[in-house]
Amino acid sequence: MNMKLIDILIKKENQLLLPEIRHSTTKLKELLSENFIEIGSSGKKFRLKEVLENLSKEKDWSAKISNIEFRMINEDVAQLFYNCVIYHNLDDKGSYSIRNLNWTNESDTWKMIFHQGTKISPL
Repeated sequence: MNMKLIDILIKKENQLLLPEIRHSTTKLKELLSENFIEIGSSGKKFRLKEVLENLSKEKDWSAKISNIEFRMINEDVAQLFYNCVIYHNLDDKGSYSIRNLNWTNESDTWKMIFHQGTKISPL
């Protein structure tokens, strides 16, 4: 399959939104770099170990992304930006954020190395 990099990264992003991926340490390690760092919309910083622990405990969580932007930083680093709405249950009106994600090419596999979510007003 010869997909463009943006398509590959969007596919990986969508995988990270699936409960079966978020609850699997093995699958998450396939998508996230050992050097992964997240700055959540709360402003707290998390490393890979904390993210793996926290995601396995999530319940009733779903998300939708839109307005995806893509750019190459260099030949081994790509960046995505998108708007995200997270729902924690069926009656939830959603929590809105803009996401900044950096992907790095590690041994011919693209893995997320950085993620930041910043709260925004509903779109």
